[in-house]
Amino acid sequence: MTKIAISYRRTDSDATGRLFDRLVLKYGRESVFRDIDSVPFGSDFRKSIDDALKDTDIFIAVVGPNWRGIDKVGKAKINDESDLVRIEVETALKRKIPVVPVLVGGATMPQPVELPDSLRDFSFRNAAGIDSGRNFDADVMRLIRSMDHIIQRAPARATGRKASSAAAQRQVLELSQKSASDSVEPEAARPQMASTRAGQPRLTYPVVVGLSVAIAVLAASCFWLIYRVGPPPAVVANPPIVLPTEKSKAEQSKQVAVEEKKVVQPKPAATQEKVQSKPATTQEKKAEETKSVVTEQTEQTYAVQSKPAVVLPPQPVSVPPQPTPKPPLLESMARDFSIEYMRQSGADVVERQNFIRQVYAPSLMYFGERLSNEQILDQERKFATSWPRRSYRPKLDTQVIKCDEASSTCHITGQLDFMASNPQNFKVSTGVADYELTVVFGREGPKIVEENGHVLSRTNPWTGAQ
Repeated sequence: MTKIAISYRRTDSDATGRLFDRLVLKYGRESVFRDIDSVPFGSDFRKSIDDALKDTDIFIAVVGPNWRGIDKVGKAKINDESDLVRIEVETALKRKIPVVPVLVGGATMPQPVELPDSLRDFSFRNAAGIDSGRNFDADVMRLIRSMDHIIQRAPARATGRKASSAAAQRQVLELSQKSASDSVEPEAARPQMASTRAGQPRLTYPVVVGLSVAIAVLAASCFWLIYRVGPPPAVVANPPIVLPTEKSKAEQSKQVAVEEKKVVQPKPAATQEKVQSKPATTQEKKAEETKSVVTEQTEQTYAVQSKPAVVLPPQPVSVPPQPTPKPPLLESMARDFSIEYMRQSGADVVERQNFIRQVYAPSLMYFGERLSNEQILDQERKFATSWPRRSYRPKLDTQVIKCDEASSTCHITGQLDFMASNPQNFKVSTGVADYELTVVFGREGPKIVEENGHVLSRTNPWTGAQ
């Protein structure tokens, strides 16, 4: 759990109280504490302050205009060794706790010559200025972001300290075991293993070589099984072409010559009819069959080679639908809260008071004045008595929400139409007003830390004129 300590002088208690409330909303009541100097009677306040800062992650020193504590005669309390503020800062610097000076009331960091030797390092720390006016929220957000960065690095430092402590303990244990083993006679050497400690054998060279070879063979087998090349795809071979022999070529040439002779020297019709009716010899039949086979195989070869490639049409690529961007979670929470705030503003007295106790901070800026939760409840009772019936309708087109994710804070502004009436005295008030809310969304839920508003115009409920 994060632990944050705040050191301050009593003259700066007002600014410290506002800063304390805002840090409690962000980190929780159990993580932020002040009044470190609340020491029981009879106790050494130096030891009590040291114990209080024992597990602190961040030390905040609130520096006001009179942080050095100069009295009427010009003597500074910070130079007194028993000054509680001096002891608090000295203890934080000695423990190497991250010290963050916070300047309030227009104060500046003290010069090294104005501080004792034990506090001169404090004057070189980078300070965060906080304005108590309209820039208070922005200054606190900037401070919280810097604190979050310091807190994120805090676990790494703690882990490093634990690791170094564990290493030191292991070193002491090894030294003790070594001294114990030196007092015992060494055992006889073994052929395959040599024992340096009891129960911890050391592998010899042949065993290491055998294990290395086995691992290499196993790795090569796995690599071959994963990345081996599969058998080549089966290719349909073209049918073999039977070429004619020399004998068949001679017979073909002889037959072609005979045919040409027949064409050049035509025979009489009777002779032609006799030749056509003459039965073919065995050699001529073989030549004809060979010629028909060659012609058929050649046509099949050309048909296979000239077959056009099949081109598949391109498949349409389906584009997944793009998700609709959603608004940020913190902004949605702020918008829902503003709607509930308007509804509760027109609720009855009991419900309105329960809402105030739940969502209003213990202390906040309420219409330009810092009031407690009970003071706001008292004002709401008086207002509800004067105007028993109330109605508020926000103009959503005028609403503006600005959120800071680091501090979980949202600033909500806008306009609304209001109507209030009292049936007993027949009073009616209507018009338009603006509103301004600063809400912190912490562990305990949303908390209003600042509220403001003004009436922009009033309307006559009977005539509608402004």
